[in-house]
Amino acid sequence: MTARKYVLLTGAGFTKNFGAPLATQLWSIILGSPYLAEYPMLRKLLLDDFDFESVYHRVSSGSFSDDEKTAIHDAVYESYTYIERTIENLLPSGIFPGGIRKMIRGFAGNVKQPGFVFTLNQDLFLERHYRGIGDRPSLPGISNGQRWFTDQFNGPVQPGDMAELPESAAPMSQLLDNAGFFYIKLRGSMNWYSSRTGRNTMVIGQGKASLIAAEPILACYQEIFHQVLCSGERKLLSIGYSFGDPHINKVLLESIKHGLQLFVLSPGSPDVLKTRLKDQGCAELWSALTEYFPFDLKTLFPADQSPSPSPQWAHVRRRFFDDEHGLIL
Repeated sequence: MTARKYVLLTGAGFTKNFGAPLATQLWSIILGSPYLAEYPMLRKLLLDDFDFESVYHRVSSGSFSDDEKTAIHDAVYESYTYIERTIENLLPSGIFPGGIRKMIRGFAGNVKQPGFVFTLNQDLFLERHYRGIGDRPSLPGISNGQRWFTDQFNGPVQPGDMAELPESAAPMSQLLDNAGFFYIKLRGSMNWYSSRTGRNTMVIGQGKASLIAAEPILACYQEIFHQVLCSGERKLLSIGYSFGDPHINKVLLESIKHGLQLFVLSPGSPDVLKTRLKDQGCAELWSALTEYFPFDLKTLFPADQSPSPSPQWAHVRRRFFDDEHGLIL
């Protein structure tokens, strides 16, 4: 597949920089949800298991009543609206918004050589805060809402911000036609709903691969992810991904064989990542790691940033982007 050399993959740790909660914090919000007040069994499951995705899967696929399944769905969805409230405004985060936008813009391409940003997040961070001029990202197979990628997308999600997924996905060549910058939400999005079920389309819980395969557009997105990374000579920057999804790790392991260079940006200790990769059965990714950037976004783009880039961002720019044509300022 023809694509730009530089690819971004983001996970929950990316929006954590802006105050969004991680899974353990979401568990607390879900436990206290009013939607669960009348369902002590659901609360007991959560009290016994801090992995809310595991509980969600057990309830959704188990012999629970429809009311119980609806309650856990609504409680989890409510927690994602909390994420949205925390990321509506970047200013309190202590991060220079313009720096984030410039970084994202560094992954944009053109019609002949499109750029790709993949995310495992289901929030609307980019839709709210990436305001490109002439390079607005395209979500393949989904029509952009009028407010997406503009300064008008603030406050709660409105009906016009919702998107209905197609019953079937067009061929990949058609989905990736006539655009130079693609934003691929591999697990769906909090503002998408299925045309088949009428329910929100977010991949949560265990068995993510089978859930993705059941939704045509998400199955196509997974294939795009595979095709882009395994096309050879790619450089992937991972920000905030915990390497906990076997189906994502499988693609990464295969792409390494095709020349993928893996870069990780994380303020955590690299030995934690090494142990995690071993525990996840993909220690080969550690051996293939090109560079580990021990920074967070606040360090790269401090709120009081001068016209000159921070030394840390200059380093990332130089080592990952090869300072290509001075595109990343």
